[in-house]
Amino acid sequence: MDSKLIRDSLKDKDPIAIRIFLRGALADGDIDPRGKTFESFAAEAAVFLRHASKRRKHVASQDHRPSILASARRARSEGDLTLACVLLALWCEHWINGVVAALAVRRALAEDLISQMLRDTPLHGKLSWLLSILDARPIASAHRATILDLANRRNAFVHYKWKRTDVDDWGETWGELRSDPALGRVLDRVDSTVLYLRQWEEQYVFLGASPLIEEFISNTCVPAAVSRRVR
Repeated sequence: MDSKLIRDSLKDKDPIAIRIFLRGALADGDIDPRGKTFESFAAEAAVFLRHASKRRKHVASQDHRPSILASARRARSEGDLTLACVLLALWCEHWINGVVAALAVRRALAEDLISQMLRDTPLHGKLSWLLSILDARPIASAHRATILDLANRRNAFVHYKWKRTDVDDWGETWGELRSDPALGRVLDRVDSTVLYLRQWEEQYVFLGASPLIEEFISNTCVPAAVSRRVR
C-alpha cells in the first residue's frame, strides 16, 4: 500500500477505498452529516474524495480489530477460553483507544497529547469520564463491567503471579486447570457488548452516517442499472 495506489483507487472509484476514506472523514470531523440531506452529504463527500485523490501523501492507522476478534471467536469455539479472554480484552482496548483517538482528533488535539492521554488514562477512565470530556456518552455500566472483567482476567494470566491453588481443582494433567465456569459466563456476555460498542461507535464516531456512505457508494461505484435494482 502506498499513496499512489490510494490515489489510483479513489480515481477508479474503488468502493473499499471510498468507504475507508469517508468513514475516516466522519471520524475526523472533515465531513459532518448531521442535519443534511443525502444530496448535500453526497456533494460534500465528492469534494472531499476529489481533494483526497490529488493529495500526494496520506497517513493512516492500521485497524487490527477484525483479525483480533476473528481469532478470539476461533479460540472460543475450540474451547480455549483463556486465549479467547486475552484476545477479547485486547479487542476491547483497541476499540476504546480507537474511538478516544478519533474523538480527540475531531477536537484538533495534538498527536503527542492524544498518545499521552491514551497512555496515562486507565481503562475504566477511558470508558467513563474521558468520553464525557470528549462530548460522548460513557459506556453503559453493564458493558463497562464486562470489559473490565475481561481485562482483569487477561491481566491475571498475562502477568501471572504463580499463585498456588488447590490441586483438586486441577485437571487430569499436571498444570491444567479445570474449565472456569465464571470465565465462561463472562464470555457469554461478550457478544452483546461487541454489538453495543459497534452501535455506540456508529452513533458517536460515524454520526449515524454509514447508510449515507453505502448509498453514496451505490450511486457512485455501481452502474446505474444495477444501482436502481439495489435501491
